Amino acid sequence: MTPPRPSASSLDALLQSTREQFDRTFADRLRQADAAGLRNRRTPSAQSSAATGAAPAATAAPPAGSDPDIDATLNRRFGDDWSAELVETQITGGRLSALYRLTVDGRSALEFGDAAADGDRDAALEAARRSALAKAADALANGGQPSAPAAERSLPHAPAATPATRPAGGPRAAAAPSGALDGLTLDRIESAWRQIRKEAGIALAQSALGDAARQKAADAATLTDARGATLTGRPAPAVAALVRDRSRDMQPGDVFLLGDPYAGAPAGQWCAIVPVFGPEAGDPVGFSVASAPIPDGRTAPDSRSNGATSVYREGLRIPPVLIHERGAANRAALDVILNNLPEPDAAHGELRALVAAAQTGELGIADLCVRFGAECYRQACAAAQERTGRAVRRIVAAHLPEEPKSFEDVLDSDGCGNGPFTLKLAVWREGDRALFDWTGTSAQAEGPVNLLLDDAAFAHLAGGLLIRAFDPEIATNDGLLDAFRIAVPSGSLLRPHFPAPLGNGAQTLARVYDVLNGALGQCAGEAATAAGYGSSPLVAFSGRDAGGRTVSFTDRLFGGGPARSGRDGQDGRSLSSGARTRPVEQFESDHPVTVERVAAIADSGGAGAQRGGCGIEKVYRFRAAGEVSWRDDRDRSRPWGRDGGEAGASSARIVVRTDGSREEPGSKADGVKVAAGDRLVFRTAGGGGWGNPLDRAPERVQKDVRSGLVSTVAARDRYGVVVAGSPAACKVDEAATQDMRETLGRSRAMAPGRSPGGGAQ
Repeated sequence: MTPPRPSASSLDALLQSTREQFDRTFADRLRQADAAGLRNRRTPSAQSSAATGAAPAATAAPPAGSDPDIDATLNRRFGDDWSAELVETQITGGRLSALYRLTVDGRSALEFGDAAADGDRDAALEAARRSALAKAADALANGGQPSAPAAERSLPHAPAATPATRPAGGPRAAAAPSGALDGLTLDRIESAWRQIRKEAGIALAQSALGDAARQKAADAATLTDARGATLTGRPAPAVAALVRDRSRDMQPGDVFLLGDPYAGAPAGQWCAIVPVFGPEAGDPVGFSVASAPIPDGRTAPDSRSNGATSVYREGLRIPPVLIHERGAANRAALDVILNNLPEPDAAHGELRALVAAAQTGELGIADLCVRFGAECYRQACAAAQERTGRAVRRIVAAHLPEEPKSFEDVLDSDGCGNGPFTLKLAVWREGDRALFDWTGTSAQAEGPVNLLLDDAAFAHLAGGLLIRAFDPEIATNDGLLDAFRIAVPSGSLLRPHFPAPLGNGAQTLARVYDVLNGALGQCAGEAATAAGYGSSPLVAFSGRDAGGRTVSFTDRLFGGGPARSGRDGQDGRSLSSGARTRPVEQFESDHPVTVERVAAIADSGGAGAQRGGCGIEKVYRFRAAGEVSWRDDRDRSRPWGRDGGEAGASSARIVVRTDGSREEPGSKADGVKVAAGDRLVFRTAGGGGWGNPLDRAPERVQKDVRSGLVSTVAARDRYGVVVAGSPAACKVDEAATQDMRETLGRSRAMAPGRSPGGGAQ
């Protein structure tokens, strides 16, 4: 039985909702369609012929793009049994390309037309329309291959394509007819994957009830091919496991749920997995995955226990289970899961939002299969990965050394009184393949900072860093796996034995990124960066309001970004792509807390020619009694600088009681009791600096002092810049600055040398 497919209007819904890139195109499309009568446009003469039953005369078509009245020509050739539809437009290199579908007597042809986009978009679109429709008419009239209805398509195989090329200033190569794959078609499908992923994230953000799910929504979605290989988003090893499990017969409308970190789900998160089917019956063409934190009643309010010593203490583990079968809910499975949670209604609401996000991705992929054909879509999945693999291997061959480069850093603690833990990485290449060896990393921890570092997940981290440094145009997908060989010692902090706890592995993942950046930075030249704040700070509160109702919240915090050549680190940035914090006004309205202060911490960014980003101080005043927990790191170690830059400041957390007493429980704490009026002062770490601080331009230091990012004392002692007057209106004393920099330069030259990257070996 052929599964039901989304209507063509779902493409319009996707374009309409992706505002940044598609709103203008979609509006132009509708406006042009209304103005020019693109659908079933007929001239009076054609209508008259149709009314009298006279057969239209078939005439030779003028050359493509030269017909001043393409509609009249189509009327003469095909009578009134034709329609034309604008599918999409794109402006590249000063040229407007428009894809049109011409349908005659149930047969269709898709063709591109292009024209110079010299400022008059309407005129350019009309010229492209004439050209495209003339070519489509030729294809249909001369027996060319039309794009048949989706259920009847029989598409030829096309080889994997390389990116389309064109001479400078010239038109881009037109796409092949539906069913064949060329560079332009591949580019558009890759772009659509990114937009579909954004749309799925928006669906989760708009429908989720919990703060944690909304804050992570932008990074929640993943699209894979039929084998489970990632096309966009994070690796999803659970999908590949489902594909290998031949006992599961997947059908349209199925939804799988997974909540086991040892089976491929991110620690502390649930995953909804939806198989996607093409227009024809058969196996899935791919999968849509959405993951997010779900409240599941673990020992800490934020569903993570800093003191867990086993995965069995970290909440409900859900193996891959079918919760929707052919569109119908599996009530038995849902009841078993939800009845084991203290707040089943809240968890069910979050689960619905998660499924909706995954189904949004399903609709997007299904639309692509309708637009381009299922076979063309499959070819694009393979070609996109092959193209990325080639590009990453070229980067490896050009930039990685043949001699191993190593780097190490430490994780401060595991929440159970143990630490620090060493993470050590060696990097080199053999030919155009990169080798990453984690030998020397500490053994697994008693506490939950262990990280089950999947090879694909680490390859995406390493590949993403190389791509951003050397060629940001490369798409990140599982094609880069072929460029990497990864060795992680069994039983280590990064490959623990079951049932080691994993709930706080986000702290270790942040340090993995630091170590990877430190190792690759030794061969990246000016593309290298210092360390960022290197943590995943989160605060969670649970209590009861004046009416006795349970109230809770979670809040994610950010820290100082790393400095790099030519650029300061960002102040209060997220290391996770797409993560967002909630507006204070909304946060205070929804929860029994007042945020008294959110500000950059002066002098927390590492000094350097490029300053490290400043950490953030956030002060919470609780309006209800309850318990507060948090997780963080970098309270003992400091984010290292590079090439002479100084380290950023460490993190800190202080509980201030109403009687004025102060407590500092450490970077990881569970169940700290607070009364109404108590405060939590949370200070995140700063980013490391890049380059010699004495090389920073005095006027830039002056600007930092005026902005409250650097104190006058630090300006003098760390940067050698002497400023006079109040901080808000200070001026540089040039003579005193010159003397101070000469003095500091001599004293630092006599000091013991420092490692350029903090942990380089």
